[in-house]
Amino acid sequence: MIFENKGDAVGVTLHHPHGQIYAFPFIPPVLARELNASQRHFKDSGHCLFCDSLQVELADRRRIVLEGERFVAYIPFFARYPYEVYLAPKTHQVSMAEWTAADVADLALVLKGLLVKYDALFNLSFPYIMAIHQAPTDEAEYPYYHLHFEFYPPLRSSD
Repeated sequence: MIFENKGDAVGVTLHHPHGQIYAFPFIPPVLARELNASQRHFKDSGHCLFCDSLQVELADRRRIVLEGERFVAYIPFFARYPYEVYLAPKTHQVSMAEWTAADVADLALVLKGLLVKYDALFNLSFPYIMAIHQAPTDEAEYPYYHLHFEFYPPLRSSD
């Protein structure tokens, strides 16, 4: 489980954005539910759940925050929190191991653009938790899953 924290509001002890990697001998419950839902959708439709959802978002365009050539930041229609954003590759990828140099370059542009937009929202250094969701690294195959980043900002207003 790879994540980054930024800001006192998320309980960090370091005052700059910093990432952490946790290695578990099990799949955490939220990720297990995502994997199970993705697998069920794949069995029922033959399609990736995230690819299908992302195509709806790209066609609708109302919740697109920022779009690059290869990555897109958007508010999922099922967002649970104010200012929650997903960032995902437009093509089906299950993990960061699939990235090309062009993917990394576009991800950097979209990620930077998203973080600038967050900071501009209330004209302050916007705190967040960014969790990277990718296929588990247990050597099993997960063709039905889709790599994505989830941003959970704790702020609801500037104060």
